[in-house]
Amino acid sequence: VVTTGSSGVVTSTMITNGTIVDADINASAEIAVSKLVDGAARQLLQTDAAGTGVEWASNIDIPGTLDVTGATVLDGSLNVDSGTLVVDATNNNVGIGTTSPGSPLTIESSAGNQVKITYPSIASYFLNATSGGDFAINKDGTERLRIDSSGNVGIGTTSPAKILHVNGDVRLPTDFTISWGD
Repeated sequence: VVTTGSSGVVTSTMITNGTIVDADINASAEIAVSKLVDGAARQLLQTDAAGTGVEWASNIDIPGTLDVTGATVLDGSLNVDSGTLVVDATNNNVGIGTTSPGSPLTIESSAGNQVKITYPSIASYFLNATSGGDFAINKDGTERLRIDSSGNVGIGTTSPAKILHVNGDVRLPTDFTISWGD
């Protein structure tokens, strides 16, 4: 028997599971972290998908906008949109179109091997790598420069025959000089 004068005599064996509800708990009551079941390292406690319980989560998916104020520190890699942008914090590399950037900036494209650089209201440049090992720069749809797989540079030609092959009108300033090393 529990009386109004009793103190500390109610035990868990005296209470049927599920009989204490939210309304029975004082609104200012807090549950100590030590009372929660431990999760694993690097997990967060979140509401479950049904919104009816809580769970430890290790694969966090935040719908909507994540607004971070101040500096953000990543201890690993940042993958955006299934690997189209990766910031590899371990090696300080950024990858676009790759999940494994091997240099400070790695850009890979499976759609035509083309990278577009646009200077608003000035011009668009396309950097093209071909399957034969050539590299070309196009400006506004016209190829302007090509470096072939043997290292020859062509300006105004897609097939440079010498180390420097210029095709077309060349206008050089009067103080322009060319010198060849050994």
